[in-house]
Amino acid sequence: MNYNPKEHHRRSTRLKEYDYSNPNWYYVTICTFDRKHLFGEVKNSKMISNEYGKVVDEEWLKTKELRALLKTKFRGYNI
Repeated sequence: MNYNPKEHHRRSTRLKEYDYSNPNWYYVTICTFDRKHLFGEVKNSKMISNEYGKVVDEEWLKTKELRALLKTKFRGYNI
């Protein structure tokens, strides 16, 4: 699928007056196509990761080393 600006309207959710270069808390949200549950399932209020969920978990744990220049503190995450 090619990007067509007449069909795909992306708006920034960033505040125009806010300086995002300052240290702060950030949230990363990854939404799957059609919001399909690709990474596992929730049973009894607990996430049970499948093969793909385990890959996401392993890769997220590598983020700190791969992006050391960010000087970021990774405090936690949820899949």
